[in-house]
Amino acid sequence: MADLTRGYLQARGKRRPMLPVRVPGGPGRAYRAGDNLDLDADKGTRSWEDFLSERVR
Repeated sequence: MADLTRGYLQARGKRRPMLPVRVPGGPGRAYRAGDNLDLDADKGTRSWEDFLSERVR
């Protein structure tokens, strides 16, 4: 999430302080382990950076 936020701020030309926030408990462990991701799913070709360059002008 931090990488996505940094990319967004960079695309908008903004600077903001960022502090780490850990999600506690079971949901936090699941996210940190990547359990919310489906690595076998079909993947598109557009990157987050491509999306931002199209949307943030």
